Amino acid sequence: MNRINIVFDIKVLIDGLFDNENRVGVYFVAWNILNFMKKNKHFCITLAYPLEHKNTASLNILKKDIFFSCFMFVCSGAGELKSFLIEKINKHKKNK
Repeated sequence: MNRINIVFDIKVLIDGLFDNENRVGVYFVAWNILNFMKKNKHFCITLAYPLEHKNTASLNILKKDIFFSCFMFVCSGAGELKSFLIEKINKHKKNK
C-alpha cells in the first residue's frame, strides 16, 4: 500500500512547547493528532514551520527532540513549502 504524504503545520506546537501560556486546547488537539499519525505506518509526515522560526534556537531544539527527530522539516514561508510540494507531486506522477 502506498504511504500518504502529509504536511503538518507545527506553529501551534512550537509556540506551545516554548511558552506554557500558549498551551490551549488547539495545542493539545494538534499534539494528539500528530502523535496518532506518527504511530500509523501509512503516513509520511513532513512538519512545516513558519518563516519566523527558521534558524531559531527553538526550532533547532525541536528538531533534536526524540519525538520530532524522525520527521522531515520544511519552512512554510518564502515559497519553500510550494517547491517542496511540487517536488513531491512530480515524484508521485513519475512513480505511477
